[in-house]
Amino acid sequence: MNNKNIEFNINILLSKESNPSQLRQAAIDLKNLLTEMSEMDENKPGVMLTLDTPSGRATGTYGAAMCTIDYMRTRRFMQGVVSAVTELLKTHSSVKLLYAGCGPFALLVLPLTLLFTPAQVQIQCIELNTTSIGCFQKLISKLNVKAFFKEVICDDAAEIKLQQADAYDMMITETMMHALKNEAQVAIIINLMNQCRKDIVLIPHEVQVQFACIAHDSSLLNKVFRSQLPLLHLNKQTAQEFSNWLQHRNDVLLQKTIDLSNDVYHEGDKLSYLTTIHVYGRYSLFINESGLTVPVAIQPLQKINPGQSIQFQYRMGSKPGFVYEFI
Repeated sequence: MNNKNIEFNINILLSKESNPSQLRQAAIDLKNLLTEMSEMDENKPGVMLTLDTPSGRATGTYGAAMCTIDYMRTRRFMQGVVSAVTELLKTHSSVKLLYAGCGPFALLVLPLTLLFTPAQVQIQCIELNTTSIGCFQKLISKLNVKAFFKEVICDDAAEIKLQQADAYDMMITETMMHALKNEAQVAIIINLMNQCRKDIVLIPHEVQVQFACIAHDSSLLNKVFRSQLPLLHLNKQTAQEFSNWLQHRNDVLLQKTIDLSNDVYHEGDKLSYLTTIHVYGRYSLFINESGLTVPVAIQPLQKINPGQSIQFQYRMGSKPGFVYEFI
């Protein structure tokens, strides 16, 4: 019965006709069903813990499970993954998919096990958290979908050297927070995209982080963005442009200076990082549609005047993210 309920909720999340209330409930129900089937016990040691890595924080088993209920994130990524595989199968007899950071549920590829056959889709997972791997293995066994999955690799996706990198047609990783802070999404994409074929399909296709000045008199529900200026576009091309980072693992990945002219900034404006995610094709997550795209406020410690400049750096390491200073 649980299998049918899981299929029911996934179909709601994929459906064009579902309304926000239905989507929210489907995501909650799906999380609860998968938690039960994977035998995740919140009281067991390790389930709640995050893992610190040289490239950022790895979300704990419980935290990864809770991501399911960010229903627009779950919906758009699932839709994008299905759309990408459908497109690839028009020109490929089968699709070999690499899933970096699959968590306890391998959530974003579960719809593939309902819509395709193991002969059409083969999935290789990478997961660092051994507690998540245990839940994942129990889940796919109970769902009777083990034929879709190779044995999960227990390793750090930001460091791993792939054994057969040219074999993969598609790669998925959703290991991020808004403004690409704290977690290892950037390091993972740079590492894996510089090993895989250049024609590999990457999901998300692109993550954009922008600097924005929000008019000081804007309401919370009706923000007026006076300016939106790009800081980082993370995609296949930029991952390859950042390939030198793999050799030296420098603290600073990029640096950008923005002049706060009158066209960009007015006194009293609120400063923020904005995140948008192009998942694949027509599927995207825009500002405030998901926890991944909530604006992040910049809190300057000084009075700002038009005509100043603000210098941004995206810093790598164990706590990645943007830092800034006024110059």
